[in-house]
Amino acid sequence: MIMNRFFLSSSLIAKKVIAENTLQIVLARPAGFSYIAGQFIQIQIPQTNGKILRSYSLSSSPDQADLELCVKLLPNGVGSVFFQRLNVGDQIEFFGPNGRFVINDSSSALAFIATGVGIAPIAGMIEDVLKNKKNPQSVYLLFGVRDTAHMFWTERLEILARQFSNFSFDITFSQPDMSWTGLSGRVINFIDKLASSADYYICGSGEMVKDVRSALLARGEPTNSIHFEIF
Repeated sequence: MIMNRFFLSSSLIAKKVIAENTLQIVLARPAGFSYIAGQFIQIQIPQTNGKILRSYSLSSSPDQADLELCVKLLPNGVGSVFFQRLNVGDQIEFFGPNGRFVINDSSSALAFIATGVGIAPIAGMIEDVLKNKKNPQSVYLLFGVRDTAHMFWTERLEILARQFSNFSFDITFSQPDMSWTGLSGRVINFIDKLASSADYYICGSGEMVKDVRSALLARGEPTNSIHFEIF
């Protein structure tokens, strides 16, 4: 049972499928709601025996008028079923913001590593440091997905790369088809693309986070420069 929480009300503005089993959700931003890029909210989902919470990172940056989520659809997942049934205009309640996976003040270069919907908090973080904080340091993203069907937000990343000369990114496919001409393999195979002496932000599966963190430590990066969140 959920008790003693202050929930905010919102409504669904838009939703669309952006890749296989991946939904982009846009929610109305409640008046006065503020957050730090990288944080998450907990959405209250009605069930026959009560209500439960499911956590979703905000993929929008704090200056945006609405709130954006990137949702991975799981078979019979409570949150997945909820969002699939949700219609534009429907009301929801959420609690937050929560989370400490946020960018620390630093003059170091920034290196982001994400797989799948693990890019959700990182997308908001990158846009925030480039557009709002106007970070002059190098900002790099290594983004891994399975294949073309699971790829999304490439145009969004390309626009940022054109707008900001200090931002660059690479996408790698773990299971590429014959038409793919970019990087192939898991993100761990391309750790050498990450700048040394940077601040590293990793988000994705537990296995990926563990492997990348271990590789960074093995090459001598300090523990306090590595930040992560497991999806």
